[in-house]
Amino acid sequence: QKLKKENYFVFTDGMSNGYFSFNNMSSYTDLPMLNKFDFVTLACQCRNQGGRGNCCQGDRAKLDVSGIDDPASMSTEMQLYVNDICSTTSATIGDKKLPPSGEVPTTA
Repeated sequence: QKLKKENYFVFTDGMSNGYFSFNNMSSYTDLPMLNKFDFVTLACQCRNQGGRGNCCQGDRAKLDVSGIDDPASMSTEMQLYVNDICSTTSATIGDKKLPPSGEVPTTA
């Protein structure tokens, strides 16, 4: 599986509990520059995974998350890469998050 730019927007918006959608952002191009920089930086790790020098340019930019449906089958290198995607994205989102959706606990 490959996450392209628009999939990365959905991923980022999900990690922020919809913060970006709530703030009238609807696509990758609407994301703050730092979020887009992270995508490109993460995508360019394809060079370390045997990709060609231009594997992260233009439409070729994508995050390879092959095996994400069965993490136990992923190589250690791939698990570390997916962890890097998650931790880098989370760090960049920072406090730009909405509260988790669902019912708010109440007291009787």
